[in-house]
Amino acid sequence: MKPALTVIIPVLNGMPYLPEMLASLAAQTFRDFEVVLWDNGSTDGTVAEAEKWLPGRLPGRVVAGVPLPLHECLARMVRESTSELCARMDADDLAHPERFARQVAFLAGHPECDGVGGQMELVNERSEKIGLAAAAPLGHAAVLLTMFWRNAMPHPAMVFRRTAALAAGNYSAHKPVEDYDLWLRMCLRGRLANLPEMVLQYRVHATSVCAGEARAGQLVQKMHECAARHSSALFDIAAPEMLALLARRKFLSVFPLEHLLTSVARRAGVARADLRRTPEFHAAGRAVCHRRDLFTRMYLAILETHARGQSLTGMILHKLHVR
Repeated sequence: MKPALTVIIPVLNGMPYLPEMLASLAAQTFRDFEVVLWDNGSTDGTVAEAEKWLPGRLPGRVVAGVPLPLHECLARMVRESTSELCARMDADDLAHPERFARQVAFLAGHPECDGVGGQMELVNERSEKIGLAAAAPLGHAAVLLTMFWRNAMPHPAMVFRRTAALAAGNYSAHKPVEDYDLWLRMCLRGRLANLPEMVLQYRVHATSVCAGEARAGQLVQKMHECAARHSSALFDIAAPEMLALLARRKFLSVFPLEHLLTSVARRAGVARADLRRTPEFHAAGRAVCHRRDLFTRMYLAILETHARGQSLTGMILHKLHVR
């Protein structure tokens, strides 16, 4: 009988964190899942450790001897999955015991939604809590407004419908934007959301993929280029203008922000006036506003003031630091 959920785990040298991650899967309250762990050339004992768990202690299999680039590995696992739902997991993170139960239940109750993530705690190399990841926006409109300038869907916390990912073209972009690129394409066809609950402990350490890309100064650039590739179709903003916005080189960004509102309102079925009051729109505006674009800065300040129920006079006094 096919499982309801397939957990796809690409790994390259996952030790020493792999056993703790697999133990977190064994502790899930939702049991109707299998695990596919795809090794991409580990030399640290990852395969031997994985085979202690799969399939004896966890249902699933280990794929070794077929190393692939990350995006190709993920695409292959999605294509070969036997279940309609795919859950992402990294070898160094920890799933909360209720993670799969909550996410599977959400997707069962929201057939219009193609994927759901959740909130994440941050842990260090010793699995000690060190903080919270950036808040993941909840509804589809909030997701779209956030995807405009950053990834709103934490990759290792995602559960998504296999058919929706395949219809969107599956994983195709190279790291570190293999997930952001797929979510943007999925937003063109369907809806995404995040749970308000914590679903994952995300490990922060010096050898993580994104940490390495950030050190090389490439992550922000690649994220901007990825957003620009899809900005015309998704946000009605041409790629060159999108790149200028994300680099904060464009004056009067209020006008493309209005295009963003129109696009998101249409896709999410939400009134533009309601979107203007959301913290996600305010954050998007602040993320792209040139520091000398006084008109847009005032526009955003007025919107935030109204959203807080504060008077315009009070806002001006606050900005001027008048007591």
